[in-house]
Amino acid sequence: MAQLNEVRLIGRLTRDPVLKSTTTGQNVAEFGLATSRKYKGSDQMQKEETTFVDINCWGGLADVVCRNLGRGRLVYVGGRLKFDSWEDKTTGQKRSKLRVVADNVQFLDWPSDGQPSNQGNNNYSPVQNQEHGWSPPGGGVSPSGPPSGPPSGPGNEWDQPDMDEPPF
Repeated sequence: MAQLNEVRLIGRLTRDPVLKSTTTGQNVAEFGLATSRKYKGSDQMQKEETTFVDINCWGGLADVVCRNLGRGRLVYVGGRLKFDSWEDKTTGQKRSKLRVVADNVQFLDWPSDGQPSNQGNNNYSPVQNQEHGWSPPGGGVSPSGPPSGPPSGPGNEWDQPDMDEPPF
């Protein structure tokens, strides 16, 4: 039987990423993501449901995320679900948590000047984690250069001036 463990989310960071290191020296970043959906309830009234998700990313991706993202930034996260369980040391109770381990993070909120909206340093997006680092997928730029900005051209929804959210 085929199995699939894949997650794709678009949302805003609920807190700044925190960078930690394992005992073996591997970097891991942790951040929260809020994602919402709008729907009509049984009373035909518009409703909104927000889900909060904990995200982890590793290696070079963790470094780039911590360096370039902050609370409120709009991102795409691709990865897999991971279920963690442990025993609370103080109470002895079993605890568990479902989180997303990201292997792809793309920065989606671009200001009008075409540069990522953070502290103004040369950042790059999208970012994709690989086994021991990261590399930009097709159309991305290398860490040695500034970002290329959102795609341009006819029919590009990013060029619409009143757009607050991405076109998906």
